[in-house]
Order: sequence, then structure tokens, then C-alpha cells
Amino acid sequence: MTAWKNLERYVAGMFNGTRIPRGSDFSKSLPDVVVDAGYVCSAFVNSKTAVLFECKYRSKQPFIDLYEKSDLDYFVLGSYLFFGLQHSNNAISYGMRGECPKLKINKKIPKYIDDYMEQAREYACDTDKRRKIREVVRHINDLPDYPDFQKFIPIVVLGKKRATTRLGVIHTEYLQQ
Repeated sequence: MTAWKNLERYVAGMFNGTRIPRGSDFSKSLPDVVVDAGYVCSAFVNSKTAVLFECKYRSKQPFIDLYEKSDLDYFVLGSYLFFGLQHSNNAISYGMRGECPKLKINKKIPKYIDDYMEQAREYACDTDKRRKIREVVRHINDLPDYPDFQKFIPIVVLGKKRATTRLGVIHTEYLQQ
């Protein structure tokens, strides 16, 4: 089993979500995992909101190293909230209230984080992709009455070789809804 598939399965299992297996398009057409947002943060229970996870596994993830050294469960850096997946409820709840610690470092957020977030954001903004997501998730779960989500929140999950930390990344604009 490949490591990136295991990361997707881990995220789906952790949040009672649906992993969307795809062919060889390498996640260009659909997100990796779709979850009812109420499983990610209690603030979204009964909100008809879905979280679209885009999972990224690499041998090097400097932000996982930064997170592990920070001794924080979550922090804001630039326009992103970074959090250990196990802390998603508190991180997003406090992030919505603007009460997350801000980390200051001299480095800029690398372009690949912006690119990952843009890819995840496309799923949330594109009407055709949202329709296809609903159809695929309903089919995989064999549930004709699967929730008809009205809002979508993209979250990128970073995984790293030989690390147990899975780091969630959400743009702070999605915390102001």
C-alpha cells in the first residue's frame, strides 16, 4: 500500500469520511476525502457543510517539523491556520473566534502550500465539481439521501515519511464564515 493512499485512508477514518479513489488523474478532478464538517469541528454540526480534504504526502514537509518544534497544537502563520489533525475541533473553533496564537518566522509561506490550497479550493468553488463530488460520495456510500451540502471548506493535509504527525492547513478566510 502506498503512503499517500494510507494518508487518505487515515483522514477518512479519523473523520468518518469518504475517500474518493481516482484513476491516474492524481487528484486533479476530485478531492481525496469528503467529510461532513460536523465531524471535523463541532461548530459545523447540522450546518450542511462539507470539508474537502486534499492530502499531500512528501518525504520532506518543513511545516510538520516547524509544528513539532513549536509545542503548539495549532497556530496561524501568514493567512493559514496550521493544526495537528487531532486538534481540529479546538483549532477551527478558536480560529473562528480569532484566538489562535500567531507564529512569526522570517520565511515566507512556500508557493507549494498556496498551490495545494488553490487545488482544494477549486473543488469548493466549481459548481460542476461540487455536483460530481455529491454523486460520487452518494455512490460510494450507497446512500441516495446522502446530505446535500450547501457549503464546502477546503483543507490540505500534510503527511511526511517516518512522521506520525498529520498537519491540517486551512486558509483563514474559511474561518470567517
